[in-house]
Amino acid sequence: MRTEVGFLLREGGLLISGRMDLLAQHADGRLEIADYKSGSPGEDVREEIRVQVGLYALAARQALGRLPDRVALYYLDAGVWVEVGDLAELVVEAQAAVTAARERLRAGERPSPDPCLQASPSANA
Repeated sequence: MRTEVGFLLREGGLLISGRMDLLAQHADGRLEIADYKSGSPGEDVREEIRVQVGLYALAARQALGRLPDRVALYYLDAGVWVEVGDLAELVVEAQAAVTAARERLRAGERPSPDPCLQASPSANA
């Protein structure tokens, strides 16, 4: 189990750096990613959180050769685990967000600062 796991992800012509709160590989081989959140969970997981953890899943695939078995949010204040959703959907959403970010960068827009994720054009784009 590792906490505050940094990564560099090459995806869709961008180099994305980020930091996962928790990456756990269990003795039985299961791979899990957890993201810690403050507050309490809402009805639906917001799109930006889905993209964030989708990028974490892509980073795990790049580094470890496979997608995680589970991605979940842990709400610290409420002490509640929330499953983020279908992993295949998360990956598609993350890839679509990368494509949109790449197009914004090409149009001259600067990426908005995010303490967990930063994107820049990849040298191999």
